[in-house]
Amino acid sequence: MNTLSTVNRDVAQAELERVTAELKELEPELESRKKARSEVSDRVDRGIEETCQDVYEHSRAELTAAIKFAGNAEYDVVYPGFLSAFQYAEELKDAMLSHIAESVTQVEEYARKETVRGVNTMKQLGILHVGDEFKNLTFRSDVMFRRKKDALARDVHIPTELLDFVDWSTLMHQQEKYAGTGMALTVAGAVVPRMIGMGTWVDQALAATRLVGNENLRHLIIPGIIVAAFAASAYIVQQIPNSLPRRLAAKISSQLTELDYVHANSSRITTSVRRVLRVPADNLRVGLEQTVKDLDTRREDTIKVKGESERASEFFRSLVKRSSDERHVLEAMDLDAPPPGVD
Repeated sequence: MNTLSTVNRDVAQAELERVTAELKELEPELESRKKARSEVSDRVDRGIEETCQDVYEHSRAELTAAIKFAGNAEYDVVYPGFLSAFQYAEELKDAMLSHIAESVTQVEEYARKETVRGVNTMKQLGILHVGDEFKNLTFRSDVMFRRKKDALARDVHIPTELLDFVDWSTLMHQQEKYAGTGMALTVAGAVVPRMIGMGTWVDQALAATRLVGNENLRHLIIPGIIVAAFAASAYIVQQIPNSLPRRLAAKISSQLTELDYVHANSSRITTSVRRVLRVPADNLRVGLEQTVKDLDTRREDTIKVKGESERASEFFRSLVKRSSDERHVLEAMDLDAPPPGVD
């Protein structure tokens, strides 16, 4: 009995020492995992917000610039002449809207690359803190922005008006420049020399008219007006390839502003990036939480085993002591001696 109790006591004590040592390892690891869970979660959330903010700001900047400078870009649209000016205007509008739509595609590509970078970062965090299961994490960036295409540019309808062909700012500038010579001589003097390269000659002619006198100058007003009208018309026709893009770009910009085009597309792209990044982020969070739960379960099981081992060890120590005492009593007894009262 004593021998069996001693063996069981030693086994229970060994088990107690084992689970105690295991518990000492588990508790710091559990605390470390809890800390990592919190830190990684915060880092992932912060990374997602920084990526989305960067994508949004980049999208706004690029789209705003594309719209702002649409009138200055070079387009593969040939000006066929005055008789086809309205057709030229329609082709130019289509080219501008295509240019803006292409800028949307470019910012989507930038967002796609930033999303890939974010997914890879979370993949590395998963491998480090969760395990090799994150090595199989795959992401197809080519499927982003396929289902919801940008359609705002196609919804822009801008009618071409006759005034779109007139560069009033340039005309007014020229009129102010030559305001002292009267309406007729202003336009004729400002426009015709530019068209035929005779600025110096006209300056001399204008100086000569001052010597003619007011009476003779009155007789020149009507012919001058006719010449001015012809010159202005010729100048307007000549300036259509320069004035029309700016006018159309301004109208496109105004309508896109009403549609909140820049913000709408920037938000759409950013929302898509955020939605994609949330998937590996949530998987990483679940993995970290499961790791903590598994360690906590092991800790609880180890504590339970430790308690059982302590009770078993205490029981067998008591049993060893009791059996040892009983053995000593038995050993002290003289079995060969006669019973008391017997001689």
